[in-house]
Amino acid sequence: MRARFFSLLNAFVIRWPKAIVLVGILLTVASAGFAAKTIVLNADLDDLVSEDLEYHRRYKDFLKEFGDQEYLYVVVEAGQDPSSSKQFIVSLAKRLTTIPDLKEITWKISNPALEQGFLLYLKPQDLTALKTTLSEGPLALNKIASWARLGPVFHAARKLSEASNAQNEQTLALGFGLLDRVLGAIQTTLEGKPQLAPSLAELFSQADQHFDADGFIRSGELFFVMIMPEKDFTTMEVIAKPLSAIRQAIDATKKEYPQVVAGLTGRPVLAADELATTNRDSTIATIIAFVLVGLLFIGFFRSLANPFLAMVALAMGMSWTFGFVALAFGQLTILSTVFAMILIGAAVEYAIHLVARYQEELAARGDVQGALLQMLQSVAPANLTSALTTAAAFAMIMWTDFTALSELGAIAAVGIILCLIAIIVILPAMMFLKDRSASQGKIAKVHPLHLPGLTRVYRHRTLLILVSLALTGALLPFAWQVHFDHNLLNLQAKGLESVAFEQRIIEKSAEATWFANVVGRDKKDLKQKAEAFRNLSSVRRVEDLSTLIPEHQDEKLVILRDFAAKVGRISFSPASAVVDRMELLQALGQFQGAIEVLIEKAFAAGRLEATQELEHLSRKLERVTILLQGASTDRLFALGKLQQGFLADLHRHAQMVLDGLSASPIKLDDLPLQLRGRFISPNGNLALTIYPKEDIWDPAALERFVAELRSVDPHVLGTPIEVYESSKLMQETFVRSAILAFLVIVFLVWLDFRSLKATAMAIFPLVVGMLWLVGCMGLFGIPFNMANFFAVPILIGVAVDNGVHVLHRIRGDRSLEAIGTSTGNGLIVTAFSNAIGFGAMMIGHHRGLVSFGQIMTIGSLCCILTSLFVMPPITSFVLRIPYRNIIRENASAET
Repeated sequence: MRARFFSLLNAFVIRWPKAIVLVGILLTVASAGFAAKTIVLNADLDDLVSEDLEYHRRYKDFLKEFGDQEYLYVVVEAGQDPSSSKQFIVSLAKRLTTIPDLKEITWKISNPALEQGFLLYLKPQDLTALKTTLSEGPLALNKIASWARLGPVFHAARKLSEASNAQNEQTLALGFGLLDRVLGAIQTTLEGKPQLAPSLAELFSQADQHFDADGFIRSGELFFVMIMPEKDFTTMEVIAKPLSAIRQAIDATKKEYPQVVAGLTGRPVLAADELATTNRDSTIATIIAFVLVGLLFIGFFRSLANPFLAMVALAMGMSWTFGFVALAFGQLTILSTVFAMILIGAAVEYAIHLVARYQEELAARGDVQGALLQMLQSVAPANLTSALTTAAAFAMIMWTDFTALSELGAIAAVGIILCLIAIIVILPAMMFLKDRSASQGKIAKVHPLHLPGLTRVYRHRTLLILVSLALTGALLPFAWQVHFDHNLLNLQAKGLESVAFEQRIIEKSAEATWFANVVGRDKKDLKQKAEAFRNLSSVRRVEDLSTLIPEHQDEKLVILRDFAAKVGRISFSPASAVVDRMELLQALGQFQGAIEVLIEKAFAAGRLEATQELEHLSRKLERVTILLQGASTDRLFALGKLQQGFLADLHRHAQMVLDGLSASPIKLDDLPLQLRGRFISPNGNLALTIYPKEDIWDPAALERFVAELRSVDPHVLGTPIEVYESSKLMQETFVRSAILAFLVIVFLVWLDFRSLKATAMAIFPLVVGMLWLVGCMGLFGIPFNMANFFAVPILIGVAVDNGVHVLHRIRGDRSLEAIGTSTGNGLIVTAFSNAIGFGAMMIGHHRGLVSFGQIMTIGSLCCILTSLFVMPPITSFVLRIPYRNIIRENASAET
């Protein structure tokens, strides 16, 4: 039946070659034109999975109600001089406001009510402790206001240490930590090194709040500028234009403040950087692959014409596939855009086998029509089976709620079939038009792909089997070591600023660019949930309206009024720029004596960590004392400037505390609209924002975070939930589709050969080749990930194609030696073209693409080795195929 079909196809090609080519060209042009007008790009990551999934539908509803939550974050390190970092932010903000594509820029609370009411954000017990510290004792505000030189600062520290007890231990530790910075600044100044005055803002704001005393967004050691750009999801770049402008603004501001460490990150930035890296790497890899694969084709085929026509036919099939995309979906997503790369990798081998067999038959027969007929009857059936099995592998991905994967599976499956049609119909017609008028002399110059030395190894079939068994046994233990790496940061290129600053956020602050949300209307219920979330081990902090509108304000205002009454009116002495050497030496000496007493107490109490910290402080005091004793006039002048800056900053923060004592209650209307909108929607729904404690880019930490949140509220939503569920869904889809694809492939191969033994032999390269691939991955430490897993369906098609072509040739010629003709060499060309084409990606920077290239290269080599050196000797025993067909040789000799 198949032989008759392909005979009819051959007759059709020979009779109407021009019409066939013309129709192919018209379809190609029509498909390309229709696709160009119809297909739109949807780069919105939130559209990759189906809204039929409950967790995703809730998230989409949340975005519609509360707006986009994925900000860009300018991260600025506070460093030893937070005032410079704040100046950097102010200068940057001015530049950012001139960029038209930015919808929102948040970096500071500018409402006077919030600025004056910063003390209301402290807990009542912390506020009471602050009142005690600053209204009485050595750190009372009236005493701080009288400090004009550094000497009184260390006298106050000595008195504080002499009065140390369990009640003021926290204040003492905080004060000593700040004094350690002051001593460090004094030391470097006396050593002649430039040094900025250290800020003592922490003395007056002991809690890690979302805003510092000046209203800047701060968490831990980092300041933040939150930016919401216009996002264009009809382009792959999405935020390319505003992102470029933002980075230019940051670079310009860095030139003004070179000492400030700042960078840009956030999920949209990471996605944009990843796209830019992959585009650059893919472009370079494509150029290299094009040149090398072109040289490979020329070297093997010793011709440009037929390989060129093969690429033209493949391009036609790809164009038809674009037309199908326009008809069926009308869009491409960030995942389905890779279908072209898949088609090139999976379908080019059909053309290679046709061209290779055509040249072999043309050289042997000298007859174009006969060569085409034999080519179609011998190779096309194998191509058909190979294409159906590869299409089936992709079609199995269609049945998933991961919409983008489903679309990719459908596009790739249909594309494989369309490319096959172009290759077995259009390509023969083009080759016939090229060669039908060729002279016998020209035909005689055709060089078939024939390497007889390739199959000499089959004379040692038992040895080949033993070696393959040993290699399989050696690789098997490594196969169990391969895992699936869900961490998306591990796909990014090393050294990216966005990745580095994402890590800094995790390490140095309580902020996170990923956070979860809970929505509800019942304030009491949400408050209870917020407390439950705060008690979870994986949660760093929870924000809601009560975070921005302080609780227990009446109680706190009473404390502030009492605080104000105790402090009274205060006037500040001007900070002096002149250092009193003797006064400062005396203060340092007395303070060191107090430290020695504390060291003895800490050691006696067995507090080794406290003892070590105090000893460190004592050594620094000794060093500063020595430097001060021998300081020159210039060094003392520099120290005076440091003294003046330090005390001026200290007085400024003391004045802020005084201003805060007259705070009024903070109300909802005092909050900036953009902040208010994160916690209360126009519909009146309330939202909680939950930040993780661990690095949830780590899949294990993400799983713990999601599980703990769901233990409190199963309807929790947000980016962590989306990433966790989507990655799990993708992995489940691939595993399930791989199993189903294997079963369908076995059935399709059986339909071709109608023999269980032959079917087993045909899929042998798939089973053993994949086992070797996974073993090599374990050996070289290459995990599966979201990028390289797409290599698996391609390699499945390659492996099955190899097995089917080899078995067709062995059964047809009843000889292992026949593999050394166009069949085996066609497999070699295919393997090396895949290894070179995809292997070129390994020179890139994007680790996801690099790993994809690694798997494609290793997998292609494993498939070709199992197809040429493992499968044939086993097949010869199972199907009783000899090394050489003596009967055919005798018949040829008689002829």
